[in-house]
Amino acid sequence: AQFKSNAPFWRLVLLSETAVFCVIVTWLKASQPPWAICLGGALVRSLYAFATFMKKPYLYVREGQVDVQTRTVTILLMIFGAILDKDLRDQRGTKPEHEAAYAEHKAKFATESARTAINTWALLLMAFNWLRLAYLCRFHEMLRDFRDFLVFQADAQVVSLLISYVDWKCYAFEDSNYGLQMMRQWDALIDRHQATMYSVPWLSPRPANLLSWYETLVVIRWAAIRDIRVTTMRTPTGQCILHSAMLKGEPEVVAWLLYNHPELLAVTDDQRDSPVIICLKELSATLLRHHKKPSDKTAWKRAKLAEILLSDQVQQFRVPWNLTHFRGLGDIAVPLLGELAQQMALAFNLTPPAGFVRISKWHKYPGDIPNFLAQCYVACRDSVDAPRCELGDLGRVTFQALMRALEMRQTTITISS
Repeated sequence: AQFKSNAPFWRLVLLSETAVFCVIVTWLKASQPPWAICLGGALVRSLYAFATFMKKPYLYVREGQVDVQTRTVTILLMIFGAILDKDLRDQRGTKPEHEAAYAEHKAKFATESARTAINTWALLLMAFNWLRLAYLCRFHEMLRDFRDFLVFQADAQVVSLLISYVDWKCYAFEDSNYGLQMMRQWDALIDRHQATMYSVPWLSPRPANLLSWYETLVVIRWAAIRDIRVTTMRTPTGQCILHSAMLKGEPEVVAWLLYNHPELLAVTDDQRDSPVIICLKELSATLLRHHKKPSDKTAWKRAKLAEILLSDQVQQFRVPWNLTHFRGLGDIAVPLLGELAQQMALAFNLTPPAGFVRISKWHKYPGDIPNFLAQCYVACRDSVDAPRCELGDLGRVTFQALMRALEMRQTTITISS
């Protein structure tokens, strides 16, 4: 619990209450009957309850209510216990010869109306105490949060399964895009489960080994209950399946998604990045990594990302640029990454907002990045018209790269699958 500034050491007072209670009860237990012990404990609790009421040390009202209610119920239960014990002792006497008959007398008269009423009120008081504590401690909110946590974890399993299909390959088959086969059947499985009211225990895809027994029995059924489809799937950061496909550089999956669900191109995540912007960022990062440490892996991914951006579906889509967001790309902390992403949008003819980058600045980028940009620039246009682009001394590297690209019959930046 948190306390007010005028009672910073109230936690020590609460600890002293426990110490004083234990000392008083131990002292009374040595020479006094149980009813006196109960009254002594109730007196200690009452004094500290009065002090708490006068001081009001708790910062939050809810914590003060919990403290007051708990003390009140404890005091009343101690008083009820003292009444019961005193009543029994008055009936049996107080002499030592009566001690042996105490247990028998208690069992014989335990159902008398007075003690039954006190016991009943004590039980009701305890039940009320627990119910009100559950309310004050927001137990219903805790249950709701726990339910939301379980739902989130189950949804995350479905999302992870769908994303894993994006780059699932099996090169032993003629169609190596094994995960794409499952994505094509996903919505149909969801519809079949919903049509049968989730009563059919086993609905498997073709081939059946696309899903494990747990995914068939549990994950797909949960996806049907939550209606998680290829188009409605979202990660915790707001990305859709097309974001993942472009991020991983899977042109076949991207082509299938854009053919069947072109509306996914307009989906933005929590950072306001559309799938096209994600692809531009990843391509820029891949180019910088490939220059720093060339490898077949980065060359392959660079080619696949370029293939996606050169596809007819992306070229025909008019990207709804956000001026503020596009300007913010230049503020990315990684050197050259944000500005290179802006240059990529210009090179791939995605009609970005004007006035941010110029093709004459390609000389800033190391290695063969200017040649890559030039080939993309030429491949996306029927004709090259670059007036007032400063292709003289400042843009000499850009001019040479464009001339080399114009002489090529086909690009060298893409690799056939």
